[in-house]
Amino acid sequence: MRTNSDRYIVHYSSKHLSSKDLVRFYYALKGRGNTPGVLADTHSMYVTRAVIETPASGIASIKYFLNGWGCKYKLFRITSKVDATHKLFIFNSSKLNGSKKVRFFYQLKGRGSTKGILSETSATSVAKSVVLVSNKSYLKLVMFFRKWNCDFSVKEVRLDAK
Repeated sequence: MRTNSDRYIVHYSSKHLSSKDLVRFYYALKGRGNTPGVLADTHSMYVTRAVIETPASGIASIKYFLNGWGCKYKLFRITSKVDATHKLFIFNSSKLNGSKKVRFFYQLKGRGSTKGILSETSATSVAKSVVLVSNKSYLKLVMFFRKWNCDFSVKEVRLDAK
């Protein structure tokens, strides 16, 4: 049985890949047909585009894979509440219709001179539906996502100084 302390969140960037290479990248990552991908080999989970959750035992394979494709990546260690320095929000805004979704993202990220909740809480948008926020101001984001009726999950993470 795994505990949260031996798992990592990996945020990677595949923007530099051509469309043809991007398809190959995702086949190698997720697998295709009867051929398993790196995620199956390392017992990792595809969280959202550009975000993977992996056990500590598979982190070396994931790093090797991403380095092989020339992808930049950042690691977040999932930890207990005591050791956590930040919280990682993974949200789903698919329940919102077109105009509500636009207003949601304006309030989340801001528009023009008005600041969004991310700048008010000093949070960082890690991926399209992933936000990293410090422990001090995460309650504002919880209230924000509840106000907009967005499903979300929170992971306790530790950012290690490099």
